[in-house]
Amino acid sequence: MGGSLPPARKTSIYVDDELDAALQRAADRDAVSKAEVIRRALATAAAQALQPLPVGVGCLDFDPVAVDDVDDELGRTGFGT
Repeated sequence: MGGSLPPARKTSIYVDDELDAALQRAADRDAVSKAEVIRRALATAAAQALQPLPVGVGCLDFDPVAVDDVDDELGRTGFGT
């Protein structure tokens, strides 16, 4: 511990007793404060959220077929023949 942090914004969160105990164990293990454990976890989550999705994820290049029409659509496209 010790040292100084770069300018930062203060925020507050509520955690249950179980999570608080887990944060303390992680802090003890890494010899850092619980706040540092939380900052690291938030930085990791934020970095993952900023990563672009693979091309095509969430995109459809065709009209989705209603479940009732799947057999008709598969026959029309020749799938499985």
